[in-house]
Amino acid sequence: MYTVKVLHGYISTNGRRTRDKECARRFKDMRQAEMFAEKIGGRVKELGTDSENRAKQEIL
Repeated sequence: MYTVKVLHGYISTNGRRTRDKECARRFKDMRQAEMFAEKIGGRVKELGTDSENRAKQEIL
């Protein structure tokens, strides 16, 4: 899953900026997220599950 990040937050499902990652608009396809981010001047960030993030931290 991917989301679009702008300034210090994310774009929500209603098109507004939010700091809450849970309310962020999610894209299944990275290309769709990149096209949207290019239009609004944001960047794409990959969202992982909590278990994936914990596993990565344990490795480090």
